[in-house]
Amino acid sequence: GNNLTSGGGITYNHLNLPQAIAMTGKGTITYTYDSAGSKLKKSVLESAVMVRVNGTDVTTTMLTTTHYLGPFLYESKVYGDAAVNDVLGYGPRLQFVSGPEGRTRPTRDVSTQAITGWVDDYFIKDHLGLACPERSRGMRMVLTDEVKQDIYPAATLETAKLSIEKGFYDIIDAQIVNKTGVNGLTDYPNNNGISNNPHDATFEATNSEKLYKLNGNGVKIGLSFKLRVMAGDKLDIFGKSYYNSANTGGTSANTNLVVSDILIGFLGGTSGNIGGHGTVTSSQLEGGATGLSSLLGTKDPAQSTDAKAYINYIFFDEQLRYAGGGFSAVDAAGTLKQHNLTNIAVPKNGWVYIYCSNESPINVFFDNLQVMHNRGPVAEETHYYPFGLTMAAISSRTVGILSNKENTFQNQRFDDELGLDWVQFKWRNHDPQIGRFIEIDPLSEEYVYNSTYAFSENKVTAHIELEGLEALSAGKPGGYLMEGFRQMFQAAGNLFQFKAEVHFNREVELKT
Repeated sequence: GNNLTSGGGITYNHLNLPQAIAMTGKGTITYTYDSAGSKLKKSVLESAVMVRVNGTDVTTTMLTTTHYLGPFLYESKVYGDAAVNDVLGYGPRLQFVSGPEGRTRPTRDVSTQAITGWVDDYFIKDHLGLACPERSRGMRMVLTDEVKQDIYPAATLETAKLSIEKGFYDIIDAQIVNKTGVNGLTDYPNNNGISNNPHDATFEATNSEKLYKLNGNGVKIGLSFKLRVMAGDKLDIFGKSYYNSANTGGTSANTNLVVSDILIGFLGGTSGNIGGHGTVTSSQLEGGATGLSSLLGTKDPAQSTDAKAYINYIFFDEQLRYAGGGFSAVDAAGTLKQHNLTNIAVPKNGWVYIYCSNESPINVFFDNLQVMHNRGPVAEETHYYPFGLTMAAISSRTVGILSNKENTFQNQRFDDELGLDWVQFKWRNHDPQIGRFIEIDPLSEEYVYNSTYAFSENKVTAHIELEGLEALSAGKPGGYLMEGFRQMFQAAGNLFQFKAEVHFNREVELKT
């Protein structure tokens, strides 16, 4: 409700629906409704957001306006800083057209933002609310038919591109060396045959002049790259490696990597498109370490004098448990190797950690490490606690595809702007963290035995909430789920009765 002492508060309209929400130090949210209480517009003014424009971080205000026009959703953004607004601001732009079983989204040209095509997202819903499927079935997964391929910049290490590449790869300047100082290395261009991103034909045709040096007696891991991935995605990893002197000390001279080296690099390195996802416990890290130790134990060079050096990839699930991995070893001394790890299937939702390594006491040089990410059909997977709070540890969402906020728990809209985190039913707003509605029950006089803020009358295991007004049993005769069970048991009972009657009739015939 209204908080007159802290400077924050909620203003309600004549329908007892929130009209303005002020959050101290964050900003304000305002809503516009029609006469029936349907939402027409939402405006979110954030008082201080940091955005990056042309390589510079700028703090400014940001106004995001969402228009709800039936199944059509439009969005616009206006920044307080004029220079930022010229680059990032835009007028009302169609986000998607919604339907009962999914949505249709436009795809746009990166430069002009002109619509270039349309893709469909399909909602996989749970069984809850089958008695009222058009209103309350909750979304659990979003599948898309969009074919999307992300080509990340190659780690060429060249001066002209280094600042861009540092945004994706963990690069230490001291490990970059000139190619002219490496004996026996032949010329090759700054590409892996798949183009760079952004494409630069002149640069890609130019021969490489820089390499990345790793040594088992010094820096053993480099050019690390981590990426948010979903089950069903495919990865291609490319790169080059070279060294010109054999490991004369053999395997006994190698300094083996330990699991902590990998985990520290993964948790602290640069990322391609990774986001925060809760916290990590020591037991989770130890669980991941078991699988990592097994993987590291299988890595030995074909010849004892070969360098124990690789381009590696390791998958982690949402709890940072080891979910698989692999590697590509360098060739013999004096051989330039083109590494092509292609069509790698992502086993689970989570992350992939890609890095170069060298455990031998000789210099091994890497160059042009590059990742191609082919997105699979899974765009989002969400699981809920009984009162609607998202199970963050086992929920996943891909990066770069519009997230689903309009059809969430019990098919309701989720507002997370400014940390609000409300599930919006038609007549009331629900806070899933406490399992209570924010507003008083409009039908409280008819349900005097209930708390006026109770969600679904506290019956969350076998009921759903009907528009913020009352609980609706999923087991009513009209419910598809319970009706299905009823018909199944009735059929089984009829079959049992039929067999019993046949047995009885045969007994009578034998006796007569």
